[in-house]
Amino acid sequence: MQTAGKEDSHARPSRAILFERARKGDRNAFDALFALAAGRILYFIRLRLGKALHGQIESMDVLQDAYLDAYTSFEHFKESDDKAFVRWICRIAEHRIHDCKDYFDAKKRRPPHGMHAVSRVLQLAKESGTGPLTAAERADTRERLARAMERLEEEEREVLVKRHFESMTIEEIGHAMGRSETAVRRLLGRATVRLGRVLAPADSETGAARG
Repeated sequence: MQTAGKEDSHARPSRAILFERARKGDRNAFDALFALAAGRILYFIRLRLGKALHGQIESMDVLQDAYLDAYTSFEHFKESDDKAFVRWICRIAEHRIHDCKDYFDAKKRRPPHGMHAVSRVLQLAKESGTGPLTAAERADTRERLARAMERLEEEEREVLVKRHFESMTIEEIGHAMGRSETAVRRLLGRATVRLGRVLAPADSETGAARG
């Protein structure tokens, strides 16, 4: 019986081991932790979206974005407790919801390149990957993003870089840029809208080429 227990222990790493492995970049360990918390986080997102945003964005899109943000910034999470982990990702999800709200508030018309698509471009540009196809796609995305960012105002580039590449919170960006959190959210929303509009023609050309 003890032998079987030891085998189970090896087959199912403890939470502490999963947290330790995830901090070292083990994606399988992070996925295991996230899977245990996903149901509660998704419920939190559905409650926080409210009627105004439910018709514009999907809860699963917010969950996916929160997953990507959490994975790329997991080294900053220092605790090894399930409840703290859920609270941390819920905060990330809430920031994403605020970003989405600011995006829809800032845009004058619906741009051809949506919020989730812009987020995906930013995520692909900063994440690592393996395989020649992935590397080629990532290099192309980074080049497109760099060209698009050059067309933005300096403060728009700065807020996007701090938010998406330095994984800073709205509060941290506010301190760094000398702005209130409300001003940062408005700037981030405006910058995201402009980035989407700049990226849209390139996406249309890519789609036409594939077709």
